[in-house]
Amino acid sequence: MTATKVTSGLINFGTGKVLQTITTVKLDAFSATATSMTDVTGLSVQITPSATSSKILVTGAITGAGSHFAWFRVLRDSTQLQIPASLSNRTTGSIVFQNADTYMIATLPISILDSPSSTSTLTYKVQCEVYSGSGYVNRTERDDDNVAGYDARGSSSITVQEIGA
Repeated sequence: MTATKVTSGLINFGTGKVLQTITTVKLDAFSATATSMTDVTGLSVQITPSATSSKILVTGAITGAGSHFAWFRVLRDSTQLQIPASLSNRTTGSIVFQNADTYMIATLPISILDSPSSTSTLTYKVQCEVYSGSGYVNRTERDDDNVAGYDARGSSSITVQEIGA
């Protein structure tokens, strides 16, 4: 896990300005068998907004796989962001892997604009849940280390940017 904080020179984006950018990159593998949401180790980032009017742009990517279904979601502290509509009894994940091959891996984007209305330190993190079997980050289900190179490894990241008025 690598966390980098970059305080920009106020890059203009229309009416807003990027006040700070912080990134965490996850290079190691992770697996989960929990049938309830659990934190993905090393895939979180903290930011302290400078004003309550600031918005936080959360971007990044999750590289992973699932032996059956694996759901991922992004939270601000304990609040899930980007909750799908009409959940009823459905799982609250906002990013889903459904793999049919044990050597397949996919990278899915994260793109969320949050309005936290806070100047406290906030933690943005990724959680994972599986229906059955296991969910994986940065590796395939099989994860075979062979000379043919079928089973890839990848990287995942989460970036937060404070957008000021």
